[in-house]
Amino acid sequence: MRLLVTWLVFIHMIVNVATTSLSAAQSLHQLTHGRICFVVAIVVWIVVGCVLNQIRTLKRYSWLASSAIWINILVILLSIGFIAHSPPNYAAAKASYGIPAGPVIRQKFATYPFYERINGVMNIVYAYGGKNFFGMPRQSRDPLMSSVQERPSSRRSLPRCGGPWTS
Repeated sequence: MRLLVTWLVFIHMIVNVATTSLSAAQSLHQLTHGRICFVVAIVVWIVVGCVLNQIRTLKRYSWLASSAIWINILVILLSIGFIAHSPPNYAAAKASYGIPAGPVIRQKFATYPFYERINGVMNIVYAYGGKNFFGMPRQSRDPLMSSVQERPSSRRSLPRCGGPWTS
């Protein structure tokens, strides 16, 4: 079982790194308006990842994680304020989903196309994977199980995240 979990974590890390590299390369390619080759953009982000991977401990960079949380809270509050004091963007709704201008329709369950649902599921999966990823550096022998066993808060947070384990 331990070998199976180790291989599953390994495959998860490969998929995470590949997805992150591709999305960052796509962003770089779009920022440069296609002036650099997409393969070169991928290589740039892989090299950046290799350089950042040389950091042995994240203890000195804990302020960065804290600032990211506060920036997210700031963005959420600014978004709430902006949305509360501005009308709906009918032009974007028409362009994205074909929704005409008119009264706002409230639904209990949204009826998005299949690709939009998959996008939401991917966000959930990567958020859950990120939660596991930052608990892993404690021990490299059995990263997932050691992080779950050592910290009771990790065991309690898994069911809240929709994880398969219960406390």
